[in-house]
Amino acid sequence: MTANTASSLKRCWILFWTVSVAVVAAEEPVSLAHHGFPVEDKTALAGLQYAADPPHCYFPTQFVSVPVIASRHTTHDSKIVTFGLPEGMSLDLPVSSAIVMKVLEDEQDGNDSGKKKRDVMRPYNPISNSRREGSFDILVKIYPGGKAGTYVGQLKAGDAVSFKQTKPNVKKFRYPFFDSSNDDDARNTITMIAGGTGVAPMLQALYPLLETPGDRTRVRLLYGNKSAEDILLRPELDELARRYPDRLRIHYVIGDTAEHTGGTECAGGAEVCGTESDEYEYGWIDEEKIRRLGFPPADPGQDGSSAVWICGVDAMYNSLAGSRLKRITQESTLYRLGYRDDAVWRS
Repeated sequence: MTANTASSLKRCWILFWTVSVAVVAAEEPVSLAHHGFPVEDKTALAGLQYAADPPHCYFPTQFVSVPVIASRHTTHDSKIVTFGLPEGMSLDLPVSSAIVMKVLEDEQDGNDSGKKKRDVMRPYNPISNSRREGSFDILVKIYPGGKAGTYVGQLKAGDAVSFKQTKPNVKKFRYPFFDSSNDDDARNTITMIAGGTGVAPMLQALYPLLETPGDRTRVRLLYGNKSAEDILLRPELDELARRYPDRLRIHYVIGDTAEHTGGTECAGGAEVCGTESDEYEYGWIDEEKIRRLGFPPADPGQDGSSAVWICGVDAMYNSLAGSRLKRITQESTLYRLGYRDDAVWRS
């Protein structure tokens, strides 16, 4: 964090507490000493509930307001928003997990029917390192007419936004992911398969996987988008791949159809149009690409574990695993490749 950014964060944080020091919740508000809220009754802290055992997320199961520090476009239809935390505090997420944003409905969204205005809740996987102090980032796709995108698109520095974390937001598979006795075994592998904003939980997990001393887990990320210009978080992903070339490989897959063969992509002004590029795989993420680019299933007779982690649109879950929530089907791509339920994670 630069000195200017830190100074700006501090000014926004002071401004925010001048404007609002309330905990936003459906229940009665509570005082939060370690959340930077003024405390009149310290016994109120005993009432806080969290979605996971310590070390738990900064946000309890009640809504807590934090200030917007900055907002920037990362592609033509997505933004990264930075939110402030009290000085010295970090998000401390269980990885992998999401937090829920309260999306305030615009007063103009009301209608003539007299229906009561209702706020919308949206889960987001923070994309910054969970140990970063003083702030955290989320990635938001701006869909035309979407309530969450419209709300986030209008946020400015100093605005208050409320978050919480509930138990369904915390995945059963969590870092360090594998048996603790094998955490430092380079034979532990994860094949990440993401589409669009599905890359958010993957980036969240890559930080502890790659940066924790002693962890030697190897990762291959197959990341699909319609075009090169739609690739999200590419600078962050490429930097991690540069720093950990022996442990992280990223394969960008682009195409608006399964049969897409390249020849129409221009990424960031680079002239890729008119010819295929070795920088990309083309089409959709399918059985052939996973077999060629991902890790194979673990051999029951050998040490080490191998998992596949999926996050994307419904069609991706249906094709690769049979569904998002049910047991993988025998007709699914991953089953044919030899993966079984305990080795298939779905965000």
